[in-house]
Amino acid sequence: MMKETKTFEVIRMYTIGQFAHKANVTIRTLHYYEEIGLLIPSATTEGKHRLYSNEDFIRLQQIVTLKELGFSLKQIKQILEGADWEQLLKTQLKLIRQEMERLQKIEQGLESILHVYQAEGRVNWHVLLKLFQYSKQDPQARHQFIQENLNPIEQKAFRKLPKLEGEDMETLEWMALLKEVIAHQDLDPASPEAQKVIKKLWDKMAEWFDGDLEMMEAHWRLQKNHADELRLYPFEPQTIEFIEKGTDILLRELNRDA
Repeated sequence: MMKETKTFEVIRMYTIGQFAHKANVTIRTLHYYEEIGLLIPSATTEGKHRLYSNEDFIRLQQIVTLKELGFSLKQIKQILEGADWEQLLKTQLKLIRQEMERLQKIEQGLESILHVYQAEGRVNWHVLLKLFQYSKQDPQARHQFIQENLNPIEQKAFRKLPKLEGEDMETLEWMALLKEVIAHQDLDPASPEAQKVIKKLWDKMAEWFDGDLEMMEAHWRLQKNHADELRLYPFEPQTIEFIEKGTDILLRELNRDA
């Protein structure tokens, strides 16, 4: 009769240095996880040296994964100890969505600042600080301002305007045109070169509003009086004066030719 032989599984153990290398973490991290009770070594040697097992490695992978999902170490410990997964996941999703909204506001603010810089060719701190403050506002603030302060024609005009934070072709064309206007604003508005730029600006606005003068006038009121609140391009007083004088001259010439 053959004797029954027993097999014993050899459990591989790792020193803290070996385990840190295998897991691609620092020894300091492992010490901290042990200190807060998140990852306790499976054993210690007679000389009090820590030993980690493959099960410890699996737990560490779980910790790393949960960290990448945005959970705090305190939350991770609760999860691994059997806390309510569903509630923790819902809470984390809410926090992530709030962070996404915050980052989106920052992105829009940076796009607005970039457009102003590209148009003016300089850092206009007065304008940039205002844009940054408005970029942090609740999106509902602009909507509420529109409802309370703009008449129906102005609201319609606003909806057609390219937004300063936009990256669409209309916005990029508008910003390129404004850059050209600013580059010529020191000229006499009646000069041929200035009138050429003013005509391009007039034609672009006429294109947006299908030649509707009432809408074009509404747009200019918004641009002059509410650029900050609506996050339109913030014209300097000198630019406004140049455009208005140049447009008056242009319209007189157009009426004369009509």
